[in-house]
Amino acid sequence: MRQSCVHADLPRGGLGNKLLVWARALVFSHLNELPLFVSNWAEVKIGPFLRNEKCKRQYWGYFNKTNHPSFLRRLSFAMSKCTEAPPLRRVAGSEAKLLYVFRKLPSWPDYFKDLREFRSLIVDRFYQNVSPKYLSLAQLQDAPVIGVHVRRSDFREPIAVEVPGNACNIRTSLDYYIRTIQILRDIQGTKLPVTVFTDGMEAEIAGLLSLPGVKIAPRNPDIVDLLLLSRSRYIVVSPGSSFSYWAAFVSDAPVITHSSFKMRIRSDEEEFFEGPVETFDPILWLGSRVCQERSL
Repeated sequence: MRQSCVHADLPRGGLGNKLLVWARALVFSHLNELPLFVSNWAEVKIGPFLRNEKCKRQYWGYFNKTNHPSFLRRLSFAMSKCTEAPPLRRVAGSEAKLLYVFRKLPSWPDYFKDLREFRSLIVDRFYQNVSPKYLSLAQLQDAPVIGVHVRRSDFREPIAVEVPGNACNIRTSLDYYIRTIQILRDIQGTKLPVTVFTDGMEAEIAGLLSLPGVKIAPRNPDIVDLLLLSRSRYIVVSPGSSFSYWAAFVSDAPVITHSSFKMRIRSDEEEFFEGPVETFDPILWLGSRVCQERSL
């Protein structure tokens, strides 16, 4: 290895989790002006097929400019002195050639700790890296008014004492989404159309789809779903889902979160609205900033 470098060795799992690890590696490489290599954006997953999940979590071709390490580069990585998950700050100069590896998720529940201050860098690089094919596919479709993400598939039903968003991989009751939509519509004084993005089957969310003006999103690759959700005028995230958190992170729209959700996804300051629907005042929010849809 000719110089120190950064390797984002992405974990097996969903797109949101991979993006969290990638973003941390990106920030570290930026701060230290080191080359970044990224592995495992896509891999073969058998579980979603065995469980007959709607989303198969196959991310082939989603990203370009990935700077995937070659076989020889991976061989040099194996023989290099390695530092796992260093803090996101500048490191002291050294003659030693070090490999800085990122492969672990940040600590629950504050997934975006240390990332929020670098949001502009991360968002810009994210859009640069998404394949133009998928950017175009998202641009050709109408942006949702209310975009709702309902996580199902590998999330489990809660037990009585569990609160959505306070633990990983727990499903949120459809009653929460129905109530949130009704309050948003009441605030606006009209039945705003709703687009539901979900990895579950339609039968699982039938109660939500039975509401007037609510439709399920058309079948698209996961990255297109994320892009479309991010373009919503209002985003209702699924508690505990890093996928919908990422749609919120790259968006400037108001983000509706569960009342148990305590951390911020974007800025620590009041630059963006994030919070329970009961605390959302569109007049105050629009008076403090102009929300412009990102051009994909």
